[in-house]
Amino acid sequence: MLSNILIINASHPEVNNMAIALSKNNIKYKYVRPFIGKNKAIRKIIGMISKERIDSRVIDKEIHKNVREVALLSDALWIFSGIIGKRFSYGQRLIDTAMHIRTVSVARAAVGFLYNNDIIIADRGTGYEAFSRSSKSIKILNYPIAHHKFAHQYLERAILEYPEWSGSFDISDYPDHIEKRFDEEIRLADYILVGSSFALDSFKDSGIDEKKLLMIPYGSDQLKFSATEKVYVNNGKLKLLFVGKIGGRKGIAYLNEAFRKLKSSVELTLVGSIVGGDETEILLDPDIKYITHVGHEKLKEIYLNADVFIFPTLIEGMGLVVLEAMASGLPIICTANGPGDIVRDGIDGYIIEPMSVESIINAVNRFVQHRDLVEKMGISASARAKNYAWSNYQARFVDFIRSVSENAEK
Repeated sequence: MLSNILIINASHPEVNNMAIALSKNNIKYKYVRPFIGKNKAIRKIIGMISKERIDSRVIDKEIHKNVREVALLSDALWIFSGIIGKRFSYGQRLIDTAMHIRTVSVARAAVGFLYNNDIIIADRGTGYEAFSRSSKSIKILNYPIAHHKFAHQYLERAILEYPEWSGSFDISDYPDHIEKRFDEEIRLADYILVGSSFALDSFKDSGIDEKKLLMIPYGSDQLKFSATEKVYVNNGKLKLLFVGKIGGRKGIAYLNEAFRKLKSSVELTLVGSIVGGDETEILLDPDIKYITHVGHEKLKEIYLNADVFIFPTLIEGMGLVVLEAMASGLPIICTANGPGDIVRDGIDGYIIEPMSVESIINAVNRFVQHRDLVEKMGISASARAKNYAWSNYQARFVDFIRSVSENAEK
């Protein structure tokens, strides 16, 4: 009997969709998370700090009645740190520290909502306090990226190859107390949810029992991102687009080097926050166009104006931006390290080798030399993305929750 579920989340959209799924199926739950737009006064204050952050927080009102907004002060601190942190050499450490403070604040606040819970669902970093106090509850951990220990080992080569980018590898140096928290959550969890086979394999490689692991691919908002207004243009320089955190983990060092050899025939636009601030920004080729973090409406326009989406990520959970780009009608160039489940090589774009400048150059040149492939693969990518709506994720999540509940009752 599904009657008493607690959800804890610091920021990730897939957890929001878990809550939406429960609401749609009339399953009772409480949802503990930072600001979501319920309080108009707080919404106005935070909107003065960052309108884009507010736009990304306001989600389906059908879950508002179940939401308990917590850690509002640490949430505002994190948003503010993201603005001022870009201006200082130590800015990334400030941002990371503020994020960890917010995550732990949410986790501690959630303890106040524990009450004979049948199931506790927690995002990575927010579950330790609740899991450790709930011996009889079924504990489900959402892990939005590859296993942290696997990530450390995997990124070592890239850091050695590009030491000047070392400050921009945003998951390579978690403090020991944060890693211990992650380790304990994984140990205490009955189930661990991930978004890709790459993430799933990273847990297996880290010695985690396969019986605890479940992959449910994420989705995209297909009302916000679609190819209905896409116009394909076959002249001029090929317009490459990257969206996401601009730093080492996303393969930007390799993309930056590849662009220097390609820029006579391509344009490159990077959209997102720069990990490492000014120290990273000065490493970027001056001919790269940079756009800071934007809201969904502006991002939709940016997708439609590009030719090819490029995502040479080294470590990923799945890569929601890849789905958004596909839904917007863009062919994809990406590694298999997260997006490999959704992008079909040679059909929706090209899968490239991670940590390879040559592989990036070869894939880009295929589009430069055969411009008709942009439209052909873009149309294919758009059709493929329809299989990955958030509604599909919600349906699979509810099936999983019901199965877990039924097994517990046997």
